[in-house]
Parts: sequence; C-alpha cells; structure tokens
Amino acid sequence: MKIKKAKVRGEVSMGMLCSWRELGIGEEHAGIIELDSSLASGQSLPEVLELSDTMIEIDLTPNRPDCTAVLGIAREVAGFTEQKVTPPISSLPELGDLTSEFTVKISEPELCLRYAARKLTNVVIKPSPWWLQRQLLAVGMRPINNIVDITNFVMLEYGQPLHAFDFQELAGKTIEVRCPRTNETTFTTLDQTERKIESDMLMICDGEKPVAVAGVMGGLHSEVTEKTTEILLESACFDPVSVRRTARTLKLSTEASYRFERGINPDGVTEAMERAVQLICELANAQVADGVDLYPGKKSCSSLTCGLNGLILCSALL
Repeated sequence: MKIKKAKVRGEVSMGMLCSWRELGIGEEHAGIIELDSSLASGQSLPEVLELSDTMIEIDLTPNRPDCTAVLGIAREVAGFTEQKVTPPISSLPELGDLTSEFTVKISEPELCLRYAARKLTNVVIKPSPWWLQRQLLAVGMRPINNIVDITNFVMLEYGQPLHAFDFQELAGKTIEVRCPRTNETTFTTLDQTERKIESDMLMICDGEKPVAVAGVMGGLHSEVTEKTTEILLESACFDPVSVRRTARTLKLSTEASYRFERGINPDGVTEAMERAVQLICELANAQVADGVDLYPGKKSCSSLTCGLNGLILCSALL
C-alpha cells in the first residue's frame, strides 16, 4: 500500500483513510472505517479492534472429529477440570404462516445419512457485526457477509458444516441428493473454477442441475449475493469415505470436507441448524419457515454394560 499527500474534503492530508478491505481485515470497502469518537489519538489499532489474542493450535488425530469444534474442545476440557459445559441456547422465532415451498429427495441414502433444510425469507445481506468478523479473523477466516459468516461461525462452534443457497436460483424449488447424470460432466464451484465431476461423486442438485459438491463446496450460480432475499439453509451428514474420495479427486480441500471426512454426528445436524437460523434471524432480519429433515441413516441407540475399570480403560484415562 502506497500512502502519499492528497486532499481529503478540501484539506491536505499526509495520511490515508482506510476501509476494512484496504487494511486486510474484512470485505467492506464502500466507505472509510468510522471508529468511536471516545478513542484517543495514537491508540493501537489491534487494541481498539480487539485483535490481540492468544492462539492455541491443536493437533487432532483422525479419531477425534468432535474436537474440530469449540464445543468439542470445551467438553474435553470440562472432563479434565470437572466443569460443566454450557452450549449456546438456540430459540427459533415464531414460524408464522410461512411454508417451506420446497421438496427434498435423497436418491443415494448410503452416501447421505441425513439432510435437513430450512427456507428463510426477507433476508438482508450486509456485513457482519464486528464481534462476528473478529471471531472469524481470529481463526484465519475471511469475513464475507452476514449469512456466509454465520454458517462458518456455527461450523466452528458445533463442528457441523452448513451451506446457504440463494433460493431464487434453485430450479423447481427442489433439492435432490444424487450422483451426476451422464450429461453432467463439469461443475463450477464457488471459487469460480470449472471442475470435472465423475459419476460416483455425490452432488446436491435442484430440479435441473447440480448446485453443490456434497460436503466439499457450493456452486457459483447459487451462491448468496448482495441481491439475495431468500435462502435455503442446508445442514447434512454425508458419508466420510465419499467426501474424502471426492475432495481428493477434485484436489479441493475445504473446512467442510475436513470435518465430513473425519465423520460428524448425524444427531447434531438440526441442533447446529437451529443455532444458525437464530443468528440469521437476529443479524439478517430474516423470517423462518418450517423445514425438511430426512434421516434415512438413523440408527437405534445401543447400551453397553461394563464395570468402572472397563469404563476407565475405554476412556483412556489410565
């Protein structure tokens, strides 16, 4: 960045008024950053924006996918410190008279254990509040807009990847979880890259075409933009082997695929969705309709009887 003498509103300035994007902090670039008038000249910007923080890096083994989330780490710490974990309390607003107006079909139930979706209307796309942007920046994620940021934030909280589609871009108002048809050989992902897709790759499709690579990345033509007013929020559980194979074939590793490859808890799908819906209603002024929840991979719970010594051994506390 080159700073030189210039006139700002008629006054000669040797400095530069910056937007969030120019400082590399966020994506907002429509205007300059306006700070609180109570701040003193010369204060450190990281201090003012609360950017100074302690980072803890955790090396996870593949058998601990639960610890890819803040709640998972909290449960682990609570177990050693004999503390109680208090997860965020999600309360959905009144549904009113809104209806879902879409259908979901799982054509590959062995590859999609569970698929839940909700439609949200009157969505206002705008930059996220600073507290949310700061949380993402602290872990190396770039804030995009309130909807995308919320899906990423909840993924970090719960370990459950989420995806938001522009509802108006979904043909037939239909979602089908299936593999590509013979004439579907390429797909353009969110990073604007056209990729060759294979017949065994699980895709999220609308009534006409694929709109996302299941568990890996969404599609460019159904992404949430500034013009979006209705979204379809997806929360699902995909087969780890399928996601791993697809990600490697496409040479595309994402935060979502990292978690799906290691296996997520299908019973947590709706819990994470409700948390995201609550935040979207609060931060995007949205209204929520009833949703769809298909769970073909649901298994009955099993009980195991063992003694204290066996329990200690299984929990690896010895």
